[in-house]
Amino acid sequence: TAEMVQGFIQEADELLETAEQSLLSLEKGTEKEEPLQTAFRCIHSFKGNCGFMGYADLERLSHAMENVLEGMRSGGLASNSQNIGILMRSLDPLNIAFAVLSQGGTGSIQGCELMVELLADLAPEGTAPQKQPMKLGEILVATGQATPEAVEKALAMQGKPLGEMLVEMGAAPK
Repeated sequence: TAEMVQGFIQEADELLETAEQSLLSLEKGTEKEEPLQTAFRCIHSFKGNCGFMGYADLERLSHAMENVLEGMRSGGLASNSQNIGILMRSLDPLNIAFAVLSQGGTGSIQGCELMVELLADLAPEGTAPQKQPMKLGEILVATGQATPEAVEKALAMQGKPLGEMLVEMGAAPK
């Protein structure tokens, strides 16, 4: 609903701002534990909210960031200025996509997979995100066969998940 989207936008703005401030504090200060924990919590919450709302790119990128932060928390990855800088730069596309989303956009991030792979290479072994299969709408957009707006409009008209519709039509088993 519009009310849910508005609530998501308000909370997401606060989470991203707090995550950014925490990363800046982590980079500048001698206190590492508190800002690292705060940044992790913010990115974790943002990721979960994005997943709930169905914003796949925002969820994938924030999940990759969460894995890097978890590596820092566990000690498997240094919380040095280089690694923090990569996390800070990863916030930029989240903020841009979020800004576009708050103006009625789709929340997609150009080059998302490349950024996820960069963060996965940085994350300690065993914390890298699993590559998610692309959804039909994402494939159509990626191959230039449909616009993101057309896919969003079709999904809004659809009303139900494709699997549920196929079961009702008798075209797929329950």
